[in-house]
Amino acid sequence: MSKQPPLDLNVIAPLAPQLAEVCTLVASDIALVIGGDGVIRNVSVRPSGMPIDPAGWVGRHFSDLVTDSNRTKVDLLIEEVLRDGLSRRREINHRSGTGSDIPVNYAAIRLGDTDTVLVAGRDLSAVSAIQQRFLERQQAMERDFWQLRNRESRYRTLFQVATDAVMVVSADEFRILEANAAGAELFEIPVESLQGSDVAVVFQRPFRAAVHELLVTARASAQPAEIRVPLAHKRRYVALSATPYRSPDGLQLLVRARSLDAGIDSAGHQQMLDFVERMVDAVAVTDSALRVLMANRALVAMSGARDEQEIEGRTLPELLGVPREALAPVLETLRGSGIADQRLTIGGIRYRFTAALLEDADQEHLGFMVRCVGTPSGGVASGEMETLTRRLAGLGSELGVSDLRSLVHSFSTLVEGYLVRHALERCDQDAAKTAKLLGVDEAVVRTHQGSAPSPDQPDDS
Repeated sequence: MSKQPPLDLNVIAPLAPQLAEVCTLVASDIALVIGGDGVIRNVSVRPSGMPIDPAGWVGRHFSDLVTDSNRTKVDLLIEEVLRDGLSRRREINHRSGTGSDIPVNYAAIRLGDTDTVLVAGRDLSAVSAIQQRFLERQQAMERDFWQLRNRESRYRTLFQVATDAVMVVSADEFRILEANAAGAELFEIPVESLQGSDVAVVFQRPFRAAVHELLVTARASAQPAEIRVPLAHKRRYVALSATPYRSPDGLQLLVRARSLDAGIDSAGHQQMLDFVERMVDAVAVTDSALRVLMANRALVAMSGARDEQEIEGRTLPELLGVPREALAPVLETLRGSGIADQRLTIGGIRYRFTAALLEDADQEHLGFMVRCVGTPSGGVASGEMETLTRRLAGLGSELGVSDLRSLVHSFSTLVEGYLVRHALERCDQDAAKTAKLLGVDEAVVRTHQGSAPSPDQPDDS
């Protein structure tokens, strides 16, 4: 079979403008007729239009109409078509008045031996928009995924603060020196009975050597170590970790036992989330300066904030409305023995603080559980709360005698006095500290200082 002779395009070179119009009618969105010098001689655009306006292109160099980063592509396209008669396709971006680039896929052919070149292009704006939407959706999915992972990690950490069994173990004899309430519940042994016993006895006999080996490894390497072992009283596995730390009494081991019964699948995560959010105890993880890194809803509610984002970075004493020095006994015990379980009366309110050091190789993190267990009898909170309750109940009898504005003002003044006196008791009657705590002028505090309403007389402050 004989070889077909090459097409002679010289005869149609004079018809280049008409060919450009034909191209835009049947095959392309834009067609340019350019000379060998790259200057545009004719422009034809598909009747349906393009997002660029080619008016004024004739007489200008092709490369002047594209973005700076694409000028080289134009030069290569012209060089290639003049050399080979045909160019490969190149995606070239045009500048637009809207600020976004307009991508066009161009290919060029030289018409015979002349320097006339026909350049045909397809608008890729729609394809680019679809690709951009796909990329944005993919990025959104990735953000959602990592937000979910971070949320799951946050809840897992808070869950562990609230439920992990924590024991302080002597580094030489591996005897339990201290244990928290969660440990007593997990091992079904009272805290008093745990203290002084070998930590391995709460696990099944065949695994006790492995427990001792874990502690030896942690002690020798000065690094955290972890294994999985079953409890002694039933076949229930826990993740057992040991972390060495220096206390005033020398080297000790902080041993944590975490139940493995609840998997971290969707159902297990939901149960964990519900547990953390429904707790009446405030749960928080802080850094060594007591700045809150994460917390549950109970602490948010206790602080009066709107959400967790509002309290992150603030200190735990600030959120509880107590002086920082009031937590000194808890911190002293915590840093001395690794765990703390103390009841403190601060500002007329009794708190129970349960805390433990958390394993972190980079910096010290502390886990806290805080419960408000009431107020001492005869304090501001107990006495005046009864007064507030009686006053509120008695307002109904004044309907028709006083207008609504007067009734609301009367009760709001009473509540203001109660809160100021309550804050004064927290701040040891220091008016300046109380004003700072409440965010009011010191004069407002002094108005109520030293005065308490009679249970039967209205508050005129």
